[in-house]
Amino acid sequence: MKHQNIIMAVGKKIAFARKTRKLTQEELAQKAGRMLNTVANLERGRANPELLTLFDIAGALEMKASDLIDVENELKKSREKEAIQTKIIMLLRSFDERALRMILRQLETLSESEDT
Repeated sequence: MKHQNIIMAVGKKIAFARKTRKLTQEELAQKAGRMLNTVANLERGRANPELLTLFDIAGALEMKASDLIDVENELKKSREKEAIQTKIIMLLRSFDERALRMILRQLETLSESEDT
């Protein structure tokens, strides 16, 4: 497991828990007794969370700190997604320019339908 992947997964869990509770980053920071930039950096995966910070944030979110660091499922999904992306890239290399343009149009259409 790459450390950065773990840090990113923990940050995503913090952000998800905060949004589920309809808190702003500022409100979470205040409840946890931390600076706003600490919460923002943790959620973006830009900071390695200190143990006590995790406990403070978990308490502010009314959850256990262990729930914030239990990221095995997220990491597994991330690895599976990376494997799929790699396979797609390998397959795309075998197509000519015409086929790639057609694939691009299909992907753009699919992306637009996902947005609605």
